[in-house]
Amino acid sequence: MPTRLSSRELFLPVVAENVRVTHQAAAEFHYFTLTGAMPFLEDYARIGIDIRAGLRHGKYSLRLPGE
Repeated sequence: MPTRLSSRELFLPVVAENVRVTHQAAAEFHYFTLTGAMPFLEDYARIGIDIRAGLRHGKYSLRLPGE
């Protein structure tokens, strides 16, 4: 039976590698999330994410002007 990976085991190593490469280029890593970020905030800080942003559901519209 295959092993089930947690979200942390599955995506944090990939994001951490992207952070490492970004920092090697002397740039800041900006991570955009839509939902579910709160449980991962300490992980984001640990792997070195510089900026985390997201939308608050229902408060902002993704429609372009004139739509």
